[in-house]
Amino acid sequence: MNHFFPLACALGLLASCSDGVPTSISEDEKPTVVVYSPSTGNLPTPNDILFAGSLDGTLNIPTTEGAVDLGNPVEALNALDGWSTVAPFPLTFSRPIDLGTVVLGSTLRVFEVTTDTSVVPVGGPVTGIVGEVMALDIALSAGDPSGATVELRPNAPLKSGTAYMVLATNGILDSAGNAVGRDVEYAIVADEGTLAGNHPLAPLDFLIDLMHQVAAAAGIPSESIVVAYSFTTQTIGTRAGIAVGPVVAAATIAIGGEVGLINLYGGALMPPFVDFTGAFDGDDEPITEVPAAVAGEFTDRGSAFDLDSIYTGGSGWAGTGQVYIGSIEIPSYSAIGNGDPQDRGPLELPWEARFPAHDGTRNLSWLNPIPRFRGTVKIPVLAIVPNDVVLGDAPVAIFVHGITSSRAALLGVANELATAGRVGIAIDLPLHGLVSGALDLGPDTLDQIGAGSSLPLGSVSERTFGLDLVGAGEFGTEPDGAEDSSGSHFLNLAYLLSAKANMMQSVADLTALRELLPMIDLDGGGAGDLSASDVAFIGHSLGAMVSIPTLAIQHGILGITPAPVSLMAPGGGIAKLLQGSVAYGPVVDGSLALQGVLPGTPEYESFYFAAQSVVDGVDPINFAGLLVGTEFSSMTPIHLIEVVGGGLADTIEGPITTETPEDLVVPNSVVGAPLSGTDPLVTAMGLTQVTSANTPLMGIPEVAPAQGFVKYLKGKHSSLIVPPWEALASEPFWYDILTGLLIFQEMSSTAANFSGSDPEISVGVAASSGGVIQ
Repeated sequence: MNHFFPLACALGLLASCSDGVPTSISEDEKPTVVVYSPSTGNLPTPNDILFAGSLDGTLNIPTTEGAVDLGNPVEALNALDGWSTVAPFPLTFSRPIDLGTVVLGSTLRVFEVTTDTSVVPVGGPVTGIVGEVMALDIALSAGDPSGATVELRPNAPLKSGTAYMVLATNGILDSAGNAVGRDVEYAIVADEGTLAGNHPLAPLDFLIDLMHQVAAAAGIPSESIVVAYSFTTQTIGTRAGIAVGPVVAAATIAIGGEVGLINLYGGALMPPFVDFTGAFDGDDEPITEVPAAVAGEFTDRGSAFDLDSIYTGGSGWAGTGQVYIGSIEIPSYSAIGNGDPQDRGPLELPWEARFPAHDGTRNLSWLNPIPRFRGTVKIPVLAIVPNDVVLGDAPVAIFVHGITSSRAALLGVANELATAGRVGIAIDLPLHGLVSGALDLGPDTLDQIGAGSSLPLGSVSERTFGLDLVGAGEFGTEPDGAEDSSGSHFLNLAYLLSAKANMMQSVADLTALRELLPMIDLDGGGAGDLSASDVAFIGHSLGAMVSIPTLAIQHGILGITPAPVSLMAPGGGIAKLLQGSVAYGPVVDGSLALQGVLPGTPEYESFYFAAQSVVDGVDPINFAGLLVGTEFSSMTPIHLIEVVGGGLADTIEGPITTETPEDLVVPNSVVGAPLSGTDPLVTAMGLTQVTSANTPLMGIPEVAPAQGFVKYLKGKHSSLIVPPWEALASEPFWYDILTGLLIFQEMSSTAANFSGSDPEISVGVAASSGGVIQ
């Protein structure tokens, strides 16, 4: 079923949806208007009117009657407690308009506002203006080639759990130079005084009248307003200064904070439950029985072996560490595979609230934030232990791998971690793991690091669950009898809520792992071997993205001592980031094309709006400020690596004229999406660029840690973890092996050494003088 036409209608992207196809207004006597037709489902969106009838504080966009279809993007939006803080949003007119007359702060106004929460907890009547929002770009929508739709593109995330009011005035002109007017139904509400109680538009009368009054108090004449509407953003991390949200709840549980959980959620959030007419039913399990996450131990140690044996043909380095395997047991709020290769539960089932609403739904929201516990899973762990490290309170780095990779990617930075005297440890992100034949690092690597016969399958299983749902990794194909590749189902865009669930589970898992560190016994001595305080994180690609909300919540909300983090190629604004990715954009667009959804159409833009709205709750751009911190006790030391390209390509035979490209997997920026890519994330964090001129970037003790980024003119998305002799065997290369080695060592050594109580960011002399670093 093509869900995208109705979604475009719901989002007000089509001029008319009443007869199933867009229609245009051709009569010259009709003025150009802002489309506002509640009777046909055409409203400026995002819009709080679409909370109407909600029983649990989530959106209630009308859908076709029948069973809930979680593959429908509208149903995914209806599971949210508000609108996106990131996604560009449209304002549609009945005819093409003169974009130059749409002037933010003049003919188009956006205000942060207060609302009356005594009426409803969210989406209530506007009562006053807090301030004007100017951090928006205005452009014509790519989804409407006619030029009748304007897009408002936030260039800084809107505030979480906050109400906004949008006003358009008759200072906006259409392409013929005529002033824009009010749509028929808006004019009925705004022009004709108080409507009778039985009038179908009467519920809007009060709301719009109040918005006009608030605007008039700000000096905006009521008669100049051609449309006014309000929307409330979803809760991300905190709301009104209170820590809320399912991902925060899961992380809180993961550190074993049952008492804190009761105080936080039971105390702070029970009044809204009551005010919301008792909308949520309890169950037979008291809240104190929510499992504290982290029973487990390091078990099934494999035979240690030198790092030098990992790489094909040897690394050329002296062996400086040994490899161990083990397992930990963690709580899962995502569906757990049942052993059937065709089990679709892990792909299609979202996180649910522990307590149901009266209508039986279990949508997670700020009113109902505690996730439903589905069971514990015992998952594999990989550890790299330096030969000369002293166990007992050993410093540790948690490595978080990228999309379609696995815990084995830790091996790429193993030598540098060992040289730094730091134990490296890694787990698989949800739906990732070691799949037979997936690694080319050596003939025996799979057995050595914990796959195959050395992993006791009776108690520990790969997080891929042995699923076989597609053929040879191609979506839309039939199962082929072989296990699907690692991570192939993680960003399941056919079920947006499940894609979000995988990211939320990642945050919970990494928080549980960090809490477990001092309990891990590597040498079998009966005591923990790893430090609880001297911890660092290294995140690559997707691993860098999930590390940002993980550490932001740990440091900024849970009060855990900040751990330095090195981030390789993260990005924010995930939906449009995927669209702009050279590697993944064609894959996503190809899957949409199979449903008849093509670029340049309203349905196409509506999908990306829905996708971004759903992943907002774990999008790195929404946690950037919290990760940076405002007080030293919560400030995170940050080292970020970005491949910007532009270096002169060279080969063993000598330089060639081609410039090396920027990151082809995670784009640095995306046209039309100001908050997507790596650059917006760097801006949101306020990071300092580190060059040969200001190296090393050092923190100020007890004031502010080092927070900086390094731009690589040469390098690839995989350069942090893949040595050049491995990359040369399978990938295009734009520089010789010595340059590749320089990049690999520079990235991995700076990441491995960004640790301790006062880490600094340095740029190597060879790298800065060799045309590698900007």
